[in-house]
Amino acid sequence: MAGLKDIKDRIRSVGATQKLTSAMKLIATARLRHALDAMFAIREYEESLLNAIRQAKFGLDQQTLANISEQLPWYFTKRKSKKPHAILVIGANKGLCGAYNLSIVREAVRFAQKHKNEQEARFIPLTTKASEYFLKNEPKRTGDSPGLGFHNNTNCSDIAAFALDQAVSWLLGNDWGAVSVVCGVYVNALVQKARSFTLFPFFSSSSDKAVMDAFASGSSDTSEQQYKHSPHDSQPKIEPSFITAITSLVHTVACVKMCRAFAESATGEHAARITTTDGAKKNAETLIKSLTLKYNRTRQARITSELIEIIAGTNAMTQE
Repeated sequence: MAGLKDIKDRIRSVGATQKLTSAMKLIATARLRHALDAMFAIREYEESLLNAIRQAKFGLDQQTLANISEQLPWYFTKRKSKKPHAILVIGANKGLCGAYNLSIVREAVRFAQKHKNEQEARFIPLTTKASEYFLKNEPKRTGDSPGLGFHNNTNCSDIAAFALDQAVSWLLGNDWGAVSVVCGVYVNALVQKARSFTLFPFFSSSSDKAVMDAFASGSSDTSEQQYKHSPHDSQPKIEPSFITAITSLVHTVACVKMCRAFAESATGEHAARITTTDGAKKNAETLIKSLTLKYNRTRQARITSELIEIIAGTNAMTQE
């Protein structure tokens, strides 16, 4: 009966795995609901900030822009081609999320190859699984991230602010020439993608350049329709100062972009884990059915064999 015992132990083991994956699916489902609420709120907040910048008719002159650039040089300066390019990678913190983390690290590698002619790229993973991958596969191009990684994605605003301050200190310390972010994007419960964007210099992409143009020119179709000022209108008075308000707004937008990257990655991780654990649960059910059928067939074959031996022995004794 050794074969039957092995099959029975296997059924018991697969059943335990099925219970574990079912529990993980329930946990991921509960966390996904909270993550979705936070993610959608951050998306709306970021969009409202960008719209406020685009629609504002400040009409800044060159001197005001120069003063803002002096206070926030890491937002406006050009990339330093002779300095390495820091790529912050925000992936998954735990396993059982399928190919989600792999898609993010592949996007980071592709992004680094895209900028290889510009400057050397260094990966700075901010999550557990991303750190494990790059330390194993790209140890020479993986930088240290003291105090940044291995968070649980529960308070992304504090983590994002801390990561933003670290990135600013890197630029001010002349350690890096530019800072980019690679993270996950939640599309729906079944689809999660990876995206990359440049964090510093902040006004480098086309969309952010449009925001900067809105600062400089104060022109926007929407604002022209909604806000009509006379030529004698003066610039609004803002306390403590106009430049302080603008610099604070720009810094808030950058922090929200970083916070959204963490929130999107966390939401995508939970959604991917639900899909993966659900597939593992179904595979476990199929395997249990197959093992149970094999167990019953083996058991029936042994019983039949024993009955044949008993009948054969009885017939032999009767003939004697």
